[in-house]
Amino acid sequence: ARGMGGSAGRRQEALIYKLAGWMARDPLLAALLAAYLALIAATGGSALTPWKYINIDALIVIMALLVISEGVRRSGILSAVLEKLVETSGGSPRRLLLLLTLLVYAAAPLVTNDAAVLVVAPLLAEASRVYSLDIDAAAALASIAANMGSALTPIGNPQNAIIWVYYSIPFVRFVREMLPLYTVSLALLAAYTLVVTRGHPRLEKRIAVEPARTNSRLAAASLISLTAVIILAELHLYAAILPAAALPLIVEPGLAASLDYRLFVIVTLLLLDPGIAAALISEHHLIASLKGLKAYLAALLLSQVVSNVPATIILAPHVHEWLPLALGVNVGGVFLLTGSLANILTLRVAKAKAGKLQAYLLPYFAITAASAALVYRLV
Repeated sequence: ARGMGGSAGRRQEALIYKLAGWMARDPLLAALLAAYLALIAATGGSALTPWKYINIDALIVIMALLVISEGVRRSGILSAVLEKLVETSGGSPRRLLLLLTLLVYAAAPLVTNDAAVLVVAPLLAEASRVYSLDIDAAAALASIAANMGSALTPIGNPQNAIIWVYYSIPFVRFVREMLPLYTVSLALLAAYTLVVTRGHPRLEKRIAVEPARTNSRLAAASLISLTAVIILAELHLYAAILPAAALPLIVEPGLAASLDYRLFVIVTLLLLDPGIAAALISEHHLIASLKGLKAYLAALLLSQVVSNVPATIILAPHVHEWLPLALGVNVGGVFLLTGSLANILTLRVAKAKAGKLQAYLLPYFAITAASAALVYRLV
């Protein structure tokens, strides 16, 4: 019995060391876990029931998209698309990145910002591996395109959906009011892409690779799952989303072994920690009534602290005019990396460097934030 107990103790100890090593290799995961422990203390233990604070529907959708994006990557279809884009660009990194950013910008209002980056980020990682492409610049431009492109519609991102429902805004009116921001930010992004890619050397293969081989069954299964997830999310049939996302795993059983399970934990904590913080802020009535420029600036800044979705939830009861709030939480997504979950997903999946990615975001944010305030006459 003592031998069995000692064996069990050693297994537990080995598991603890393994988990500790797992977290030590990922500072973001360790920081999010530390924040969760601090929030447990701040809530008097209430945070030990996390389902009270987390948006389960959003978590289900993101988890499904993570599985699907890995299926798309493993299918080889990304490599085939990359070859076509590189061919179309004529070896020009400027033209290639402009094509990629415009593609993401156009898709984001319909497929959501998170879905857009989860599809394009592996493509960028593959481009960086095979060609002499600056992955940090590419990831930053894709993240900006996903965040700002999704601002156009109520279904483009979670913060817009919350505002749409909370303020009971007609769909067409929402799009009409957000169209100036969409147009201005697109023009600025196109110009910024040209500036960022100025002087970059022509694309050259860094490694010899065979022509892309695609697994058509896995590609088809992944695209069918992606379509199903988008439709089910639009219909609010969240219980069916995970089964719909399982199709790639059925078609390619080895896919499960290639998933980044740390990312699943990180995404959960990225939704949980801000949700707890949002509840604490609301409980203590720390925010007064806001409007106009003050509402816009509050949304910009609070988005950096708790990200733009929790910022929307916190501020909505205190902002009577929806438009400054919508502008602030959308533009706030391209300020700091913490401003939007799409930034974190891009960073992780594309394997970009956080410091360089952040450095690319800041100039674009400064110009776009000022431009939005002027276009909407907030100043």
